Amino acid sequence: MDTLITPAMRSHCDALITYTTDVNQHLLDTVRKIGELNLQLARDMLADMSQICQHSLARGNAAELGTALGSTLNPVNGPLRDYQRKLADTMAHACDDLARATETHMPKLSRSATAVAEDTMRRASEEASKATERQQEAVQHMQAGIHSGDGHAGEHASQHHH
Repeated sequence: MDTLITPAMRSHCDALITYTTDVNQHLLDTVRKIGELNLQLARDMLADMSQICQHSLARGNAAELGTALGSTLNPVNGPLRDYQRKLADTMAHACDDLARATETHMPKLSRSATAVAEDTMRRASEEASKATERQQEAVQHMQAGIHSGDGHAGEHASQHHH
């Protein structure tokens, strides 16, 4: 098996891609929900301000308009309070979703990473054994040439140095 991408490596890459896809999907869902919350807050604030302006203008009281608008923009009241609560809920759900995704995928990621490490160690050991065998064969070949007295041992040695 001389391929760079081993079955263990392919399995680990697949597990990583699946995990990353799952996490990204949860993050995109969270961003979408936050966008919807922002739009809803803007709609609610505009509706409240429009109603306050119409009501205050109908009465002709500018001081009441300022007080009413200030009350609407206060985070303790109305749309901002609802927004903060919904945003906190959305973020809590996002954290739960990410934790669940990690819990779901981590066992497979751990197994596949271990398999890659074991496969790499096995392949390295095999390559080291092959290199040792090649060295031993080369030494035996050189020794055979020296013992037979064919006079080519020096040529073999000089060829290996170049």
